[in-house]
Amino acid sequence: MKLRFILISFLLSLSLLYSQDYYVTFEMDSVGYLNQNNSLQLGGYVHNTITDTITVSMFRDQNLPTGWLTSLCFGNCLPPQFERIENVKIPPHDSLVYEISFVSPEISSEEAKAQLSFWDGTSYVQYWFTASTEPTFSASVQDTLAEINAGESVVFNGMLKNTCKRQRVYKMFDIEETLAYQWTLEAGFGYNVLAPNSREVVLAAGDSIDFYLKYITDNTSAGTSVTNISIADTFLNYIYSQKFEASILPPPFSISVADTSADTLAGQSHEFSGYVFNNSAKAFTAFLVREENNIPAGWSTTLCFGSCPTSDVDSVNSLINPGDSLEYKITFYSDATPADGDVLMQFYADGETDTLRQAFSLHTTSTAIGEQAGIPVHGFELLGNYPNPFNPTTAISYQLSAISRVELTVFDISGKTVQTLINERQEAGRHMVQFDASALSSGTYLYQLRANGQIKTGKMLLLK
Repeated sequence: MKLRFILISFLLSLSLLYSQDYYVTFEMDSVGYLNQNNSLQLGGYVHNTITDTITVSMFRDQNLPTGWLTSLCFGNCLPPQFERIENVKIPPHDSLVYEISFVSPEISSEEAKAQLSFWDGTSYVQYWFTASTEPTFSASVQDTLAEINAGESVVFNGMLKNTCKRQRVYKMFDIEETLAYQWTLEAGFGYNVLAPNSREVVLAAGDSIDFYLKYITDNTSAGTSVTNISIADTFLNYIYSQKFEASILPPPFSISVADTSADTLAGQSHEFSGYVFNNSAKAFTAFLVREENNIPAGWSTTLCFGSCPTSDVDSVNSLINPGDSLEYKITFYSDATPADGDVLMQFYADGETDTLRQAFSLHTTSTAIGEQAGIPVHGFELLGNYPNPFNPTTAISYQLSAISRVELTVFDISGKTVQTLINERQEAGRHMVQFDASALSSGTYLYQLRANGQIKTGKMLLLK
């Protein structure tokens, strides 16, 4: 008998559905989230489908937890004690907004449910509306801060879980980023499951999925990147937000250089100096190595770094504590004959892979023209590169005042040699050489021209 009654009711509802003069839609969803001691409005529209004015009534049936209240709006709004709004007229092919407002007490972790019924005299439809102080998902992250080395990448991982009793759609949005130069960003759900940057995911009740944010750097990257992400149920107003931050660690050591070239009178000495800085959190031994000593036969050079050995010693070292620095000195001793000399120095620290190189050069003139000391050699010019920035080739131009042995070398920003473009004897005049950086990463590079003891340096930017 019960089964028969259910079948008859179902057939009656079906016939009414296909013959009714109106239908009901939701503005967003029939489930909502609200903060404790706050209110939430759910609702939508009742649409008149015929050419005559219809009259629709709305009734509320509810079983609320203690302390909860609801109120109705349909044509007009009534206080909570009213359970129905009757005989509301809707013009032909027009629509009217309906709404149910939930108000929660200060302390509540329960769901409130209310059923709205609509009746136009011939057809009857019902819908359940639910309000909860508990969000439909939970989210957590492992880390939000990271320090990495240039050229490395870092991934922040989190977990998103659907905590409600129905399938939900979640979306990552409002990704606000402040990226350091040459950094790139990926963010999304299911790092090893979905495609990178997948920003929307469907989760069944109780299911969970990873979400991630990934910073990608290259060897020339520097600085700090900050990103804020927000995750929300696509139909509810609860939003989870989180800030992530990553920074490039400073190099373990760095050097300062006051001057790299000078002019003086023949027979005099000249001292170049600077500092080696320990940027790391541990003490290390720093080394100064005289890699090349291109000076005339009557000249000599000495190194000082904690100690000052004789001119035949090509390497000095000293212990530097964390955060400390130590002064270094390279001294040229010239003879009475005007000439040019240069020294290529190598700086490195034990246990570290980076090596910095710096050239120092001295030009001496006779005492007869001593008042003109410091005037550069005319006609020797590094004319720059074009285009700049470039991708992936650029032309470096320079001018020689006399027949010279020329060396043109490209370095990365850390001082590592990338490529020697020219190392030969060349005639006086203007020259140009092509540099192909197809195999290199985007970033800043230096190129150094050396000829007859003169050194000039330029800077170029590769953008891929």
